[in-house]
Order: sequence, then C-alpha cells, then structure tokens
Amino acid sequence: MKAQDSWPQVLATLGNLTTVAGSTFEAANNGNEWLPAYEGLRAFDPSQPDSPPHLSEPHMAMDDAYGNIYIADKNGHGIRRISPQGVLTTVAGRPVSGSLASDGDGPATERVVAYPNGLYVLPDGTLYILEQGITGLQPRIRRVGRDGQMTTLITPSGGGSVIFNRGLWVARDQSLLYFCSIEDGQGIVRKWTPAGGSVILATMPSGSEPGNLDVDAQGFVFQADRGLHSVFRINPETGAYTVAAGNGATGGGGDGQPATATGLEEVRGIAFHPLGGYFLCTHRGSALWYVGTDGIIHKVLSGVRNSTVRDGDGEPVTANPAALKISEPRSIRVGYNGDLILATNDCGWIRVVRSVSPPPAAALSPQGNHSYTYNPDGGM
Repeated sequence: MKAQDSWPQVLATLGNLTTVAGSTFEAANNGNEWLPAYEGLRAFDPSQPDSPPHLSEPHMAMDDAYGNIYIADKNGHGIRRISPQGVLTTVAGRPVSGSLASDGDGPATERVVAYPNGLYVLPDGTLYILEQGITGLQPRIRRVGRDGQMTTLITPSGGGSVIFNRGLWVARDQSLLYFCSIEDGQGIVRKWTPAGGSVILATMPSGSEPGNLDVDAQGFVFQADRGLHSVFRINPETGAYTVAAGNGATGGGGDGQPATATGLEEVRGIAFHPLGGYFLCTHRGSALWYVGTDGIIHKVLSGVRNSTVRDGDGEPVTANPAALKISEPRSIRVGYNGDLILATNDCGWIRVVRSVSPPPAAALSPQGNHSYTYNPDGGM
C-alpha cells in the first residue's frame, strides 16, 4: 500500500519566517566575539542587524517547552539562551581569555565549555552539550540539570584521534543517547546507556563526515552525512544502515522527486516532524528540504553561500519560493511548539519558521520521538 503524502498537512502548519538572533558583524570575524556586556541584551534588533550581541559561529539551536531557544555558540565557547521575550543570556560556559582545558564539573556558568558544536534540550530545559575536542582538547558530552549544575557524562576511551561531531540525541527519560564522532578519520555513530556506557553502533562508509541526527518512533537513527551528501537510516540493534535520502552527489533530482534521487550538497541537519516526514538542511547547498512519508522531497527554502544573506522576514515561508532567503544552514530542529528552528552561517543568524498550529500531543511518544516510521518502499 502506497504511503499517503504528508506534505500538504505539514505545509499547512508553516507560517512566517523571522530572525531571532545574529548580526552581520560576524561575517568578517570568525573568532570569539562574545562579551560579558552582551548578557541581558535583546538577541536581535531588526533595525540594526549589525549591532551587538554578536554570536560566534553557532552550530545548533533547539528550544524547550517553555519557549526558550538554546544556542551552541561554538567559537564563543558557551551556550546562550533566548527567552520568549527575546533576551539573550549565557546558561553554560564562562568567559574565556586563556586556556580552554577542562576545569571540571560544577556551576555551568563557571565552567569552561570548549567549542560546543552540538546540543540537545529536553522539554524541562535539561541540557546536553557536545564539545568537539579540537586543537588538542578532550571531546566531552556534558549535562546541565535544571539546578544549573554541569556534569561530564562521556569522554573518549582508548587512544587515537577522536573528535565529537555535531550529532546528539537524548531520549526523553535520559536512558539512551546517540552521538557522532570522527575516530582516526572514520565517521562513527555511537550509542550510550547508563549501564553499558559508550559503544559503537555504526561505522559509516569511507568519506563520512557526520552531521546531526534524529530518531524516529520505531527507534531507528537517521544520520545526516555532510561528507557523503546522504542521510542514513541505522538499525538501533545491529548498526546496519541504508540510504534514506540523497543520491551521494551534489546535484540531480530536486523538488517533487524521490529523496534518494536528489543531490543533497553537504546535508547537515535533520529533524522529524510529528505529523510525519522530516526536514533536512544542506550546508553548501544552502537549502531547507522536507521529505514526506511517501519518500518525495520538497524544497521549503532556497539560499546561497553568502553569510550576509537573510531575507524573507515577516513573510509566509511559502512566499517567493525562488528567493534566496537563507545561507549555509547548520542545523534544523522542530520545536516543541511546532516552530522550525535553524542555525545558519557565520553571522549566526538563528531563523525561525513560526508554526500556525502546534503539533498534536499524541504525536510524541514517551521517548520523545515523532510518531512517523520511515519505510524505504513508501508503504505504511
């Protein structure tokens, strides 16, 4: 039986595009631009898009159930939070002027957070942070509880070259965690449990550069692979994987075509929608896509590789579909209220597509996965 197309129903939930953080200043400045004086400022002033506060190449943004948006401010070595009123504060990481070496656990705003390029937020605001571990630093995954205390959960075991790379997913009950790494040049997806610790779930093909990941209602792990221009569906028990989207090249297919026949140039972000299907964002391709339950891909937003590109604010996301509105999206998340949240390019633009109707509560399982199961044959 052929799967019903979920795209019309999902499209009907998408409202206006807006910007909630970022500045043009960062386009020419790739270092740590964060200053303590930025604490408590409005995250974005549309009348002064080059004014502070300046983010520093943020790599991920995700919300909690209270409407706060958390940002992994990679080169700023901290996690910022935008309140529902638009005020920006730091919730993890202290101002750094010297060594980025670990200074242990404790109050999150008094501890070093080095190059965070992944995060995951639970509905209650419990925060997980993935620290990349570049320039000789130790990669880490850390947890910040609602009490503001930071603890280190995962560090590499054994020798060799290891960095943790973007992808991070945490079960609602915190009993299971998936994350991506590059170990001696090899792309890896790892699985962590409190009892079993960190183990390799899947070793990805040669050339893999893991991006973000998400999990469907059946527990299958979907990993966006920037290096291979593909999205992989991974069995959570065996680690066996198949291609769910992307043809492995940078071109071909396109809007209205099968997802597996479409070039997804440096696909980097993935997020399931509770009404079915999932969103993808391509870094070098500078586009936001949606893959329906029937396996057909649809382009939602177009863009270009130019860090100052930020267009379409205040307009329906469907307006002027050929217009170049985004640049180099690094992550996509579907918010707990149904908003789409994107972290884009070196300017640090955090773009949001407002939802005109919240997702149904019944669409979330106890694990926090969306109630859509991918079928590569297009069946239900």
